[in-house]
Amino acid sequence: MKPAVAPPSALVQVKHDGVMMERRAAGYSLGEAAQAGLDVELARRWGLRVDDRRRSVLGGNVSSLKKWAAQSKKTTEGKVEGEVRKIEKAVEKEVHKAEKEVKKVEREVVRKVEAPIKKRSKKKEETKRKSS
Repeated sequence: MKPAVAPPSALVQVKHDGVMMERRAAGYSLGEAAQAGLDVELARRWGLRVDDRRRSVLGGNVSSLKKWAAQSKKTTEGKVEGEVRKIEKAVEKEVHKAEKEVKKVEREVVRKVEAPIKKRSKKKEETKRKSS
């Protein structure tokens, strides 16, 4: 399930005219994802951009990834718990319907089976009375 929180954009440091600057990167490096404790395939499914060509690992990117992952995990777990509760309620409802149906069928079977037995036992009693 994809988290509701949008992933943050990655930054990369570049040297421009002898001065180090930061700009938006194409995605997070594999090292940053690993240090943040994220599975790369799961992160990609969640919408996180991962740049396979980048090798640098910036602390700011790692910390923002950790924050995002923690927040995403909370929202995803909340969604999953809500879905589980809905499914449990639906299952309980279906089980209740099935139990009602089973009781109805049991009553019908008992009625159909016991009626001929009662008739036979009445006939036997009548024949015993007549013979006695």
